[in-house]
Amino acid sequence: MKDKQELKDEQKFYLKTCKEFEEQRDQQDCKSQEWHKYDRLAQLCKERADEIRHKLYEMGCTD
Repeated sequence: MKDKQELKDEQKFYLKTCKEFEEQRDQQDCKSQEWHKYDRLAQLCKERADEIRHKLYEMGCTD
């Protein structure tokens, strides 16, 4: 099982990656397949970051 710092680092990575995908998405035409691809990737990263946030909360880490 990962420790709190590893989870925080992983969460930070997913949030950073989400932001990068959102920036890529925003550069695309909203009707293009690329826009939908980047939107979905950003959504998946955000969901993973949220899962990690819940794990950290369960471990008693609220900062």
